[in-house]
Amino acid sequence: MSGRHPADPVLPDVSAVGPGGRGNAACAQKARVRAEMRRLLSQQGEDRRGAVGSQIAQVLALAPEWQQADTVLAFSGAHGEPNTTPLLELGLAEGRTVALPRVDAERLAFHVIGRLSQLERGYRKLLEPLARLPRLSNREIEGALILVPGVAFDRAGNRLGRGGGYYDRFLGRLRATGVTVVVAGVCSQQQLIDRVPHDPGDQSVDLVVTEQGWLAADGAQAYDVRHR
Repeated sequence: MSGRHPADPVLPDVSAVGPGGRGNAACAQKARVRAEMRRLLSQQGEDRRGAVGSQIAQVLALAPEWQQADTVLAFSGAHGEPNTTPLLELGLAEGRTVALPRVDAERLAFHVIGRLSQLERGYRKLLEPLARLPRLSNREIEGALILVPGVAFDRAGNRLGRGGGYYDRFLGRLRATGVTVVVAGVCSQQQLIDRVPHDPGDQSVDLVVTEQGWLAADGAQAYDVRHR
């Protein structure tokens, strides 16, 4: 995962920020990267999404962070993101506590599912767990592996979401309370770019997982399926 893949997107240079207006510059940079990544993701067919999702599940199953997690907070991939159904099926088959988010008054609330049939179309037509299912408290999230979506990630663990701020708010509150978790960004290799524009309030991830392998944001470990 160290080199640029021939199909990697060529994105705007976000390394330079002129004098003044740093916040406005970052917003403009984010908008440009989001637009380009959304264009690329819109070209992903269901077969491609499914293949990448299956490969990601195989890769993540080998990661110590997955193997050590009793509780996994996951998501249902959409809008060109990798299909996460294989990940959800793997977690359930292995007997882990698997929870997915519902949007509740501008916040994410994670509810535990026992099977995929307990998901329904909710906010922006995303698959969400039924509201009647058990909701995890912060105490129950302690030690969990949290899988998060994003438009783009970089090798330093910076994440660019779709602009709603839901995961930034959720992770920010969780970390502020001292809850210890491992946060992993899940994306296709195409979504891993050189540098993600970010602000101080943006929440980073500890690990990035793609169909080609995983890497830790601190550089402590990496795994590449092509070099096994």
